[in-house]
Amino acid sequence: MDKRNDFTLGLDIGTNSIGWAVIGCVDAQEQVGLIGCGARIFQEAVDVKTKTPKNQARRAARSARRLVSRRKMRRNKILNILLQNNLLPEDAIEREKLFTGNQLYDPYELRRRALDDKLKSYEFGRVLYHLSQRRGFQSNRKAASKEDGDVKKAITSLHQEMIDSKSRTLGEYLASQSVKRNRYTDRAMYQEEFEQIWQSQQKHYPDLLNPAFKVAIHNAIFFQRPLKIQKNLVGKCTFEPGRKRASRALLEYQRFRMLQDLNHLTIKNPITREYRPLEIDEREELLRLLEKQKTLSWSSARKKLKLHEGEDFNLEEGKKKELTGNRTSYTLRSILEKQWVEMTQEKQNGLVTDMLTIDNEQGFLNRMKSHWGFDNDTAEKLAKTELEQGYARLSHKAICKILPHLEDGLNYFLASFAAYDPCPPDKKASIIRLVKDGVEFDKACKTVGYDKLTNPKPTDELGEPPYLRNPVVQKAMYETRKLINAIIRQYGKPASIRIEMAR
Repeated sequence: MDKRNDFTLGLDIGTNSIGWAVIGCVDAQEQVGLIGCGARIFQEAVDVKTKTPKNQARRAARSARRLVSRRKMRRNKILNILLQNNLLPEDAIEREKLFTGNQLYDPYELRRRALDDKLKSYEFGRVLYHLSQRRGFQSNRKAASKEDGDVKKAITSLHQEMIDSKSRTLGEYLASQSVKRNRYTDRAMYQEEFEQIWQSQQKHYPDLLNPAFKVAIHNAIFFQRPLKIQKNLVGKCTFEPGRKRASRALLEYQRFRMLQDLNHLTIKNPITREYRPLEIDEREELLRLLEKQKTLSWSSARKKLKLHEGEDFNLEEGKKKELTGNRTSYTLRSILEKQWVEMTQEKQNGLVTDMLTIDNEQGFLNRMKSHWGFDNDTAEKLAKTELEQGYARLSHKAICKILPHLEDGLNYFLASFAAYDPCPPDKKASIIRLVKDGVEFDKACKTVGYDKLTNPKPTDELGEPPYLRNPVVQKAMYETRKLINAIIRQYGKPASIRIEMAR
């Protein structure tokens, strides 16, 4: 058939199917009949039973292979350093005698003796190699979990047992215990033991145990690479494609979200059933409450505004459970109290940035105490504090550009239009004024003579969709692209595309 573009394409996109229909139309309001319809079926991107991504098993196996490989590389590196410095025998058979579980070379007993007695060079090498085999748990603030909390409790308990038994090091304590395995240990315990053993043995081997050798063997045993940066997986900003999306924990985004909700909020008149926007003083009252709370229930909002029975909020009827407050400010105020309130906006933003970007726990504690001047208890509380996870749809730059228009009371659509649309300023102001007076946006554009379709036209077919973290959505987007491009090839480009939204 001849290709045409006087039709509307309707799509119903699901997790494993897409329904489509091509409807002929005279204009956006008048439709003349069905031209074609159908459905595209495809496999869901997750396992049907477990609802987990299909590549999860492959990823787990790959992670395990990397872990084993890196552990082997580390031990080989340590072994080579010890061999080069004559702290282990060159002969593999002799080396095996050191590593077998006989009483003569019990590594725990050697670690205990190393604190006071001179060890033979091979015995000292066995001690260093044993420290590398079990080097303890090292926490990462960003990867904190309930399991980490249980581990830390067990480590604290073990540390108390060491104090009660008057053991100087972990090795000395374990040497006195019949059961040595299945204990949670801390990396700091091993590092402290390494220092004490090194100082003791350096008296007997001053030439061998020099500072350069100490740095080399210490790094080989205890170095742990930081977590891989995942910034490449963060999506692109809607309005600034060259920039990454901003963290939801940023204070600017927290206020952005509150204003976005309040500017969309309307109140229903129980008699006329019509909705009215919030008055300026009503909006400011709710905004003050949200700045101090994590959430605000509809009943509390209704009570604060002194609404009558039957005066309901539109977002409440839309099944939104509650209004979201400034979670970041609430969390930090509960820890810092007066200190947080007295901080300037710039300092508050700086503290939040540090909490989001510093991964290493000890480095974070040092920063909190040296730069911010917090005491040890406050620094530790902040280290254990987890701010809101996830990312906004916009970059920090876009949020800062749109935020002033939200402050002026515009809803998100008009605020983004005011910040980013290339419309001339005088026409833009007229359009916004007309829309605020109740005129539909398209009609307002026509009234002032602004044609939104004068922007550069896209290519005939859809390009590859952006990478998303959600495999279900990613699969649906790829299948939608295939379907739309096939329809374009058969029918031409549609005048408009309408997608069924979630009910």
